Amino acid sequence: MNAYDYKLIGTTKFMGQEVYEIAFTCTKLKNRFTGLPSLKSMKGKIYVNQKDYAILKYEHEFLMDYEFTGKHPKKRGHLKERNIIHSSRTEIFTKSKDGYYLDYAKKTDKVKNEHTLLDGTMDEKEGTFVEEYQYSGITTGNIKPLPESLFKINNEAKYNPEYWSIFD
Repeated sequence: MNAYDYKLIGTTKFMGQEVYEIAFTCTKLKNRFTGLPSLKSMKGKIYVNQKDYAILKYEHEFLMDYEFTGKHPKKRGHLKERNIIHSSRTEIFTKSKDGYYLDYAKKTDKVKNEHTLLDGTMDEKEGTFVEEYQYSGITTGNIKPLPESLFKINNEAKYNPEYWSIFD
């Protein structure tokens, strides 16, 4: 059984190149490594260069909504936890004289966690986490670190030791 269904949307241009635009959806029922619920909601597109069949762009998104019950590591009683994650990824590849390299990547996760103890107390957290990377000037044998000024750091999501203490 295939894990994905693919469909050729058609041809288009991406960064000046003629590409095949291919959509995909996940058909798995369960993640075989973690046993977590299916990412059946995963869908995305890949853009394949018509000249050399290299992937120039890859993007996908999925929604994961799962619950589990177990012992809370720090508090008394059992814990019921629900996690809702909406995640998206984009990767763009650029050709150099030595082949293709990852030129740009972006990851966005919108997360909501609900913790309920058996005594009925509930704790709810949510946030959006964005990571974005831009690479440039990469050549074989001549890799130079990028200056820190190129990176944007999202200081909105502050570290909360109380929240993370339950995972220690």
